[in-house]
Amino acid sequence: MSPFEAIASHYAAEGVDFAQVVSNCQKLGFCVNTDDYFLMAVPVCRASVRPLRKFGILAIARREHADCWFIAGMSGDMEKAWSAEPYPLPWFAFERGKRLHIWRRERIRALTLRHGATIPA
Repeated sequence: MSPFEAIASHYAAEGVDFAQVVSNCQKLGFCVNTDDYFLMAVPVCRASVRPLRKFGILAIARREHADCWFIAGMSGDMEKAWSAEPYPLPWFAFERGKRLHIWRRERIRALTLRHGATIPA
């Protein structure tokens, strides 16, 4: 299964319109699909992520106001995926299962390099 197929399958299992999420990320953030990885994210303000996610929404931030990437989907070789980031932000937010995580950029980067770079869906 390709990284793209892995994320699409995950969204289908959750009953979420994957095509719409991809479209939103393409318009408001970025979406990159290669043979090695799939990554889609939108810029947000870290302070707004946790309170708004409990209602199932995100407040997308303009570049000058964003301090966090909300990773809507990532699968594959994360070390290679770092090159897809259009501009660096100091924080990353992502959901694993039903739990929201907000991590500093350096922490994710260090884990990527220390523990290998492959992230399953």
